[in-house]
Amino acid sequence: MELKNIFGVQELISTSFTDSRGKFNRIFDADWLEEDFVIEQVNVSINPYQHTLRGMHFQKSGKPENKIMCLLGGKIFLSIVDLREKSPTYMFSENKVLSQTSEVAIFIPAGCAAGWLSLEDNVTIQYFMSSRYEQNSYSGFAYNDPQFNIPWPYEPKIISDQDRNWQKFSAEEL
Repeated sequence: MELKNIFGVQELISTSFTDSRGKFNRIFDADWLEEDFVIEQVNVSINPYQHTLRGMHFQKSGKPENKIMCLLGGKIFLSIVDLREKSPTYMFSENKVLSQTSEVAIFIPAGCAAGWLSLEDNVTIQYFMSSRYEQNSYSGFAYNDPQFNIPWPYEPKIISDQDRNWQKFSAEEL
């Protein structure tokens, strides 16, 4: 299933080369993007257990936070929600199962919320960020908010107190 319901979300298909030494993947090339992207921060999320949930997170103020997510190991269910009021896809959501064999990175534009559920043990995700994390600019909403009706394939078994306690989405939060 290709991501195409949210304006600006892009699937970045990696290029790879295989020889007797193994495989070499290019997971990012600036020419693949429709807009300029300067990396200011790189993060890695390592989750040892299946059905770990992270999300739904977004940056509500400060410098715009574009993200490129690249799955390095494991398999996830990814959900993206467009919270940009002037976007033609405002309040649309989109979901995709990604695995390390997908060889795709996902560009998530600033103003979109993202969250994911690990579908197997030992999930590793690398994030390229166009701005640095700022706690006072960071927010989220309940992963099970009925307004978005995200079809999570499993109930989360591991979830942070913060993610468990987010409220339902309110446009006033932006």
